[in-house]
Amino acid sequence: MASMFYEPSVEILKAANGTALRVCEVSREIKKKFPDLKWSGGDGPVRALLMSAAGNGTPIRMVPDSSPPRFYYSEADANTPSAKIKIPEASPEEIMEEAFCRADRALRDELLARVTKMEDTDFEVLVNNLISRMGFGRAETTQQSNDGGIDGYIYGDRLGLNVICVQAKRYDGHNVQRPAIAQFIGDLQGRDGVFVTSSGFSEGARELAENTHTNSKIALIDGEQLVGFMIEYNVGVQETGKTYTLKRIDTDYFDELG
Repeated sequence: MASMFYEPSVEILKAANGTALRVCEVSREIKKKFPDLKWSGGDGPVRALLMSAAGNGTPIRMVPDSSPPRFYYSEADANTPSAKIKIPEASPEEIMEEAFCRADRALRDELLARVTKMEDTDFEVLVNNLISRMGFGRAETTQQSNDGGIDGYIYGDRLGLNVICVQAKRYDGHNVQRPAIAQFIGDLQGRDGVFVTSSGFSEGARELAENTHTNSKIALIDGEQLVGFMIEYNVGVQETGKTYTLKRIDTDYFDELG
């Protein structure tokens, strides 16, 4: 099961240029950059892949250094045994960041599951509220019986001269395909638009949105991006009220004393 994630993981780790990446970060980048790759849920497949790569001597090594494992990218010399690769100790900051990363991933998964189970009309309202909250202007959800393929409008000015059309599709289990984008382009009639889905977009759908051959500009927001924006703009989520302040040694203070 993990084999399908090998090339995407390698590409992402190389692009990181030596920066330490955690399993959840690799998983998130895979979902973003490879939307057509079937995802089984959770980080298990990628975690298993990285652990295998770290142990079988592949040139690109993701070395586990804690439990649960974190992984680091390093170019491995063919004559360097795994045992001689230095594994850095986890700092308190890294441990807290790892815990935050796991909590954030759990929240995203739960939020996406709830969004996927919403009624279509409620999903449309949520999307319009979110885009308005993001600062693009006043949102208006169209009537279901007379929306002409447009689920909402975002008015960027009081006179309604700067209008963004919104299409919201709540899908569970399949991606938005090219024909849906083609229909949306026709409905826009030269205006700009945002197409939001709880799932993802096929490669053909993304290509068409980027090359509409019309005056319309189209932004695509998939399920992963949607819940990310919901968390960022506090739509459907709230803070727990707990704040943790991590402190470190003030070396300047002790140097001045000495």
